[in-house]
Amino acid sequence: MNKKTYKWFLVGFGLTLALLLSIVTAWPLAGSAQEGANPNGAGGTHSEASNSSRTDDPLGRTAIPIAQDVLPGPNNPAPGGDLASTTQRTDDLLGRMGVVPPAGSEPGTNNRPPSAEPAGPGHIVPPETEGQRHVDTVPGSPLVIPSADFRSDGFDPASMWFSFWGGYLRGGNINTCTMAPAYLPNGATVYDIYASVVDNDAAANVWINLFRVDNYDGSMDVMAQMWTDDAYASPDIVFLEDYPIDYPLVEYPTYSYYLGACMSSSSVELFSVRLWYY
Repeated sequence: MNKKTYKWFLVGFGLTLALLLSIVTAWPLAGSAQEGANPNGAGGTHSEASNSSRTDDPLGRTAIPIAQDVLPGPNNPAPGGDLASTTQRTDDLLGRMGVVPPAGSEPGTNNRPPSAEPAGPGHIVPPETEGQRHVDTVPGSPLVIPSADFRSDGFDPASMWFSFWGGYLRGGNINTCTMAPAYLPNGATVYDIYASVVDNDAAANVWINLFRVDNYDGSMDVMAQMWTDDAYASPDIVFLEDYPIDYPLVEYPTYSYYLGACMSSSSVELFSVRLWYY
């Protein structure tokens, strides 16, 4: 190989190496790009213009093309807004959307005093309410889901923090959304739900939904909703309740059950959720 050929060989090798380095450097950045708002958040919805689904890639949920007829629908709208259920619903007296449950699966009232009024969605109740209403209950009830059971929905996992010494999960921003399984007994009827939270930010809130998903057709139903108002603020623990429960009968293997919760401020804390059943 003469000097001229060797010189051009070095130039070509250097250009090829530089091109490969630029591709390797840019690849993680392309994979980690995300939207500015979490679709699980209180105000977030999936863009209807999107034509891709997402994987659980920790580097940023890599977009993958999917068929138009299986695009995801709006997920977790603001409490009180249009529910994202894929099941036909009718209006009930509480102003929520819900179908009449099958005969034999209506929420029971045996554990409530006759004078107890149903709590509206997001209703903050006195701390003694839960103990007074549920003196006589079945073994195993309630199902207590501590905040340690909740984990990030994957969009912004670094935004939350769990206190070993306080037993609570603290939020961070509008993208702080979490999920937890609800392992209810097969055949049980869920008739009440409570949550213990702190919301000390008048510009933020916390909301918690109970969901079920059909394991065979993928349809989803919202069974219960609780939240604090944006204007509410207090450093004290408050107790949220929703009653009655939509679709209260637990049916395996048809459905799986889970909780979703979003905490839009570092001044918002979640301690636990309790599901009462018989």
